[in-house]
Amino acid sequence: MRIFLIVLICFFTACESKPKVIVADANPAESTATKSPDGQDPSAGQNLSDLHQVEALEVLNTERYTYLRAKEGAEEFWVAVPRQEITVGHTYFYRGGLKKTNFYSQEFDRNFDLVYLVSNIMDAKDHPGSQSGSSEPSFQNKTPDPEAGAAAHKAAVKLSDLLKNPEKYGNSKIIVSGQVVKANYQIMGKNWYHLQDGSQFSGKKADLTITSQETAQLGEKLSFQGIIYLNKDFGAGYKYALIMEEATLAK
Repeated sequence: MRIFLIVLICFFTACESKPKVIVADANPAESTATKSPDGQDPSAGQNLSDLHQVEALEVLNTERYTYLRAKEGAEEFWVAVPRQEITVGHTYFYRGGLKKTNFYSQEFDRNFDLVYLVSNIMDAKDHPGSQSGSSEPSFQNKTPDPEAGAAAHKAAVKLSDLLKNPEKYGNSKIIVSGQVVKANYQIMGKNWYHLQDGSQFSGKKADLTITSQETAQLGEKLSFQGIIYLNKDFGAGYKYALIMEEATLAK
């Protein structure tokens, strides 16, 4: 790790006359293909549990990159990402990245006191939802029908059984039945649904998150067939202990 930091510092010292301090995250072996404004991989070595929630206070665009002045708690700093639409006042999530101080931008001919170079950032309005109780501002909601499980598929696994013993069903294709109580369409190229079948788990209504290309309406009682994944990480803080993916309507 020490050698990695020395190499990075020497590289930027040799290539730039402007002073820089570069701080890499813990594991440089993990990276993505997306490059940051200085050509480096901003997510190299990112700690996947290092989730940041920031408010966009100001936005500056170059031809290829977007800089946003962000606020996290009482701290303000800049975040640089591949160019995208950023809305002032919106909340965004990102992970990891490279930290740079006294970062000089040729496009703006200015020094940024503190910049995080990040490969991916997500608007909170695009949050696909989770089973952890986090906010879901873009989900449409419907009060569940107490008889949601009345028309269950004969081969359906009860949601309470699935949640009680997820390892039994992990990486397996199963059928579940219930009522669509939450829906969000075409987020990250998928439709996201919450299904409830009237069963209980840990004193609450058993609830399963499902992704699918099928179009379902709120309140519909349907049966889905899909693959159960455990500990599925979509990035930007969206990790599911259990989720059904690639779901189609079961006949």
